[in-house]
Amino acid sequence: MAEAQWSTHAKTMLEERRIQEEWAMRTIQNPDRYEESEDGNGHYIKSIPEHGGRFLRVVVNPSVSPKRILTVFLIGVWGGSYEAKNQQGKRYPLFPFG
Repeated sequence: MAEAQWSTHAKTMLEERRIQEEWAMRTIQNPDRYEESEDGNGHYIKSIPEHGGRFLRVVVNPSVSPKRILTVFLIGVWGGSYEAKNQQGKRYPLFPFG
């Protein structure tokens, strides 16, 4: 992915969630999985060995220039249902590999 700009929220989440910026950039550059949400945002997902194999999800808005990193968060490595709701109330899985 070409250059990207960090949103204030994403930078705050890096700090609060103790996520290294290098992990996020690695995730964007070489994701294990990529998903595009209904709102057009790209979700880059990658296992992070340095964090026990948990998956990092990096959400990017590709519609602006430069692309904007909106948020980052870690999700578990175990099975189960991890869901969230988008602004329209539609549920979507957080855990990418079921």
